[in-house]
Amino acid sequence: MERGQNDIISRAPFNESHYIDARLSSTESLFTTNDSSDINDIGNDQPLPDGRNTFARKTYHGMLRLIAGSLQGNTDFSQMYNNLNSNDQDSMANRNRIPTLVDTARQIAREQGVTMDEKQYIAYEIIACSVLLQLINDGQDSKSLLYSYLQQSMTDRPEQSTKTSIVNQLKARGAQDQLLMFLTGPAGAGKSTAMMAASRFCFLFFLSVSIFWSDTTFLITAYTGSAASIVGGRTICKGAFLLKKGSLTEEDKREWKDVMIVIIDEISFMSDDQLQILDQRMKELGDRTKPYGGYSIVFSGDFRQLEPTKTPSNNLLFSRHSSQLWDSSINSIIILDNEHRFKEDPQYGIMLKNMWQKDLSIQQRKRINTKVVNKTTFKLPPKFEGDVCYACPTNKERNAISAANFRKHILATHPSFDSMQPPPEHTIVIEADIRSSASKQKSRKIDNVIRHQIITTCGDANVRNGTKGVDPALCLYKGCYLICTINNDSLTEKVPRGNGTICRLIEMKLKENPTSLTYRKYYAKKVNTVGVKDVEWIECEHIIKTQAMIHIEKKIDELSSSINKCTPEETKETEKIIETLKEQLVNMTKTRRFRLQPQTYSVKVHVKSHKQSMSELKLRCQMTQFPVLLNDATTGHKLQGMTKDAMIVTSWPKWAFFKNWEYTVLSRVRTLEGLYLFEPISMTKSFAACDELKAYYKRARALEKKTLKRRKQAMDRLNKRR
Repeated sequence: MERGQNDIISRAPFNESHYIDARLSSTESLFTTNDSSDINDIGNDQPLPDGRNTFARKTYHGMLRLIAGSLQGNTDFSQMYNNLNSNDQDSMANRNRIPTLVDTARQIAREQGVTMDEKQYIAYEIIACSVLLQLINDGQDSKSLLYSYLQQSMTDRPEQSTKTSIVNQLKARGAQDQLLMFLTGPAGAGKSTAMMAASRFCFLFFLSVSIFWSDTTFLITAYTGSAASIVGGRTICKGAFLLKKGSLTEEDKREWKDVMIVIIDEISFMSDDQLQILDQRMKELGDRTKPYGGYSIVFSGDFRQLEPTKTPSNNLLFSRHSSQLWDSSINSIIILDNEHRFKEDPQYGIMLKNMWQKDLSIQQRKRINTKVVNKTTFKLPPKFEGDVCYACPTNKERNAISAANFRKHILATHPSFDSMQPPPEHTIVIEADIRSSASKQKSRKIDNVIRHQIITTCGDANVRNGTKGVDPALCLYKGCYLICTINNDSLTEKVPRGNGTICRLIEMKLKENPTSLTYRKYYAKKVNTVGVKDVEWIECEHIIKTQAMIHIEKKIDELSSSINKCTPEETKETEKIIETLKEQLVNMTKTRRFRLQPQTYSVKVHVKSHKQSMSELKLRCQMTQFPVLLNDATTGHKLQGMTKDAMIVTSWPKWAFFKNWEYTVLSRVRTLEGLYLFEPISMTKSFAACDELKAYYKRARALEKKTLKRRKQAMDRLNKRR
């Protein structure tokens, strides 16, 4: 019996010219006999300081002295990255010194190839200095953990003038006793870079002065699971107990005992109602008399990207008709305005910046529409270098693309069903275990006919567990891209994963004597299939690369391109270095692997009772399957926060609640060359911000101007005293 998914493919108006080759990473078998549960844990990209002076005498005065030391260095940004490769005396290679703000920025540039522009650097200093200011305040607060840590030597008090001088230096750089910052700007402007640099400095400083650092000291969160996995954090909903009913327990409060600052990324997804809940929860965790419990927060995001789903305009954070909690509490704004993501195509970056600030011009729309795929003059290449993804406004289109790409893979790599040749083991279909639901509501007995219909005609768009999809037939191959649908409990694991985590399949472990393992007929080809109950686990690897990994890849490319200019002796030495770097890269990817087991869901299914049926059944059943979906194609909400080398847009949304979808998707890809469209972008639709958002950005720019002016004046006064 034919097991293909032509019904799913036919639900979208695509043809063979719209599909790409599989990302098959190896022709080796997917199956492993390795029974070890020892999966490498992800390492911290921030190396521990080795041989650095420690905070031997744990005194308040000593801590102040070291904070003052961290502020040393050049304050002229124009000279920040001069002589970057030289081992100058300001370098952190001098292990006898405390890390400074300047040294850390230069170290990141040397190690990761990432340099900040001036506004990024200002945001970095404001965040880092606010943490240092909190150390000074906590050191004199008898209720704080730091006070108890230092109290044995509190008789060693500094002169008030010393403390005042250091506080003034921190505040001159923009530090606040309670920082409530909005860090924003167009897509690709470098918001994450500034925040990660601040985290890196604080990590190094705390370790250098022997102050305890935990996973929650610099609490990194995001609104969605996919965004949280990208930034290596947890969701703010889980982290701040926003979905919990009732009061917080003492155990809940203990989870926040080490928190000094909170980062909340992708804030555009949060509504005003949820912000008020966040305020109340953080007051329960901290000081009830202060907004957000007195905690410092960096809200990061872009209101020109996707808004909260189905949220009325008066419930948006920036609306003047909301509670005004957002406007009234923010005390620092930095609007980044560079185009770091688009440095390979500055003109494309300017186009998107114009779209962010105003709208696309007619000429810009025409230029974008030169990227519409056709069968003659502009074809979709079958293979892509780098990270490619389809962007789809609907799950129906997403399912069609995934099924068609898999069909193309099967037709190219598998033997005829009538041949004597066995199917390759790099590919398999894992079929869900489907059982009748115990519930009587819309329940129906799942017989073999219905089961076959679900397996062959239903994608995850037709099988729903609440808001999440479940794929009844996971069509997998070695290296295929997947997106996790698990809950966000594992975002705090050493290898973090949650709902929306992007990964690729490495291998899988079958149970002993898997009776369901066989081959079936897919598109007249032999394809291995197995029932999910016979699979113990699948092993996946994070797709999102760390900055350290990206830097190593750049070094490999640079060295490879330089070999032609080398002498034979230099060539041998360069090849050795390249091999060492490649081994290092492989080892780094292995530390980013995790395993998933099957889960059982209660699902709602829309399925035809037989092929000729004109209507669909709506039924409930129990389904056991792995908590992943194929990720050749992604919806806009899951794409937000990502960067892609190539983006294939299948269609444009036809519904009003997809506000800002076009800008979000277009700004994911680095270059216009990497953009492919199946249909032209509208020549008449307005992509401009709504009037309410325009009014907000006018207020935001006024506050930013005050922030920057205040900082410049204070820094000028400081420099005159030196």
